[in-house]
Amino acid sequence: MTRADFKHRPSHRDRRSPLGAVLLVASALFGAPAASADVVQEPPEQCPAGSTGDTSHCGPRCAPRICTDVAQCAAGELCQPRALCLTQMECWPHYPEDAGPSYQDKVEGPCPAQAPCAVGTCQTLKVCAPPPPPP
Repeated sequence: MTRADFKHRPSHRDRRSPLGAVLLVASALFGAPAASADVVQEPPEQCPAGSTGDTSHCGPRCAPRICTDVAQCAAGELCQPRALCLTQMECWPHYPEDAGPSYQDKVEGPCPAQAPCAVGTCQTLKVCAPPPPPP
């Protein structure tokens, strides 16, 4: 074959049908939905001293920053007992189906002086927190 022979052969462009273009556009517009990721809610931005924003499939919460030693805390923080109002978040696992729920502590706020917590129960935990203000 010579170069001249190629000029007379139909190219793949000549064989396209308008139906192909329509199908391509339709599949782009109406095709399968995009895959969704495993999504959890954002953690809380503001949490009481001694807790930090956390999230999981159980939901967002202020999690207590439990410690046993100051070396586990950030600079300027102490590992100290703090009275915190706690609730329990019930969390059902995805697998296995016959497993029961687990529970996570959620810090609702500091315990009020000489009063019960409005939500949850008051518990004293050793947590990383800034030093208390001077009297």
